[in-house]
Amino acid sequence: MLGIEDLIKKACDPETEFDELLVLMSEAEQLGVVSEELCLNILQHPNVVAYEDERPLLNVINKVAAIYPDLVALESPQFSIFAMIDGNKYFSRIANNIVKRCKDYNIALAVARAYKDNVAITSTLIRRSDAKLDVIREGATSPQILLRRSAAENTNTPESILELLSKDDDSLVVEMVASNPSTTTHLLEVLSKSSLSEVREKVAKNKNTPISCLFELSKDTKQYVVGAVARNRNSPAELLNSLGNHSSLVVLEGLCQNPSSPPELLRNLANYSTYLMREDLAENPSTPDDVLLRLSNSDDLSTKWKAQKNIAQRLPRIGKPWRSRQDPPETLGIPGTSRIVMSLGNPSVLRGDGLQGTGFHHANSNWGWMNVSMFLVVLL
Repeated sequence: MLGIEDLIKKACDPETEFDELLVLMSEAEQLGVVSEELCLNILQHPNVVAYEDERPLLNVINKVAAIYPDLVALESPQFSIFAMIDGNKYFSRIANNIVKRCKDYNIALAVARAYKDNVAITSTLIRRSDAKLDVIREGATSPQILLRRSAAENTNTPESILELLSKDDDSLVVEMVASNPSTTTHLLEVLSKSSLSEVREKVAKNKNTPISCLFELSKDTKQYVVGAVARNRNSPAELLNSLGNHSSLVVLEGLCQNPSSPPELLRNLANYSTYLMREDLAENPSTPDDVLLRLSNSDDLSTKWKAQKNIAQRLPRIGKPWRSRQDPPETLGIPGTSRIVMSLGNPSVLRGDGLQGTGFHHANSNWGWMNVSMFLVVLL
């Protein structure tokens, strides 16, 4: 396979056929060496400029547009702002890529305006993080539902526009307002009383939702709304504990997933957990060590692996990394322990005096080593 310098040299050769240029692009992608210089040479290559078959040509330009959108908009003889004023439909996918990824907002705006009748491209412009207020306002007041949804989704949409969109006739627009992390607490309080359960669910998930609203939503008749409260990291311990005896598995699974759930609550949930609850507990960074140890010996391979991975992330990682499975670390001097470290994906030697806060440390270093040893033996 050619190196990047060889690829660029071949892309500069006017004798290189169009099909060969396609291969060059693919090889560069495989090597992870797609450069601006290579893309520019391919875009300006005479065999690309003169190529008449639209489908493979568009494929090449679109690949470049996904990586260097500004380059395509400014440098490609086959595709420029001026060449597409008529809104050539064959370039719409490329135009959408440019509007989405282009660093220069003015280029993105010019491309979107050239395709002003293409709702998807205009929607992409409105969703940009640097979209100007006039563009967002234009989308918010548009008769096109997709444009109003895009305005409701943008985190830079002002409060006044979000409030306008919160009264939209389209339920998905209102849901997006409820999901928007920039939506104010006052507006979330209003939306928490919506007659649409999907809107209340989005409010229950939002990190800005006031605690008082979360308490009210925890009494909702729809289990997935209460489940969203159970998953919300801002839900206080008092509220999460009150949901521990809920009859809905959706709610209990939410508690198992939530890192804010109190350890004792997670320990109690482990006593009657379902398959999905066990998996959630195995991944939760707040699950108590003793519960994780139990889950690491589960008959279910997925739960077992997730618990072991969670344990590995809690153990100290010091010493020089080992390079391969043929050169594993000697862990604690106990035969077989290197195998469990390898299976856990821990790339360094473990030490007993760095386990504070994990439940496997003792003030006496010898006891610390012994506790870790016992813990590893359980996993073997």
